[in-house]
Amino acid sequence: MADALFRPGVAYYKIGGGMLDLISDRQRQPDLFAAPENPALMLALDKLNDKYGRDAIFLADQAITACNVAL
Repeated sequence: MADALFRPGVAYYKIGGGMLDLISDRQRQPDLFAAPENPALMLALDKLNDKYGRDAIFLADQAITACNVAL
């Protein structure tokens, strides 16, 4: 194949490339400031919080503090 691509009198250069931090979608950390991936889910959470009070329901990755846990 290389013989078919070679052209006499053409200056060729070696180049290379690398890929770093390759991960699967299942292990991807979403951007904190990006739009929600599931707007319907966020709307449902907002409706439940409107009905039952702020932080009645929240995402699992939110910090649990005394502010959102009845003591």
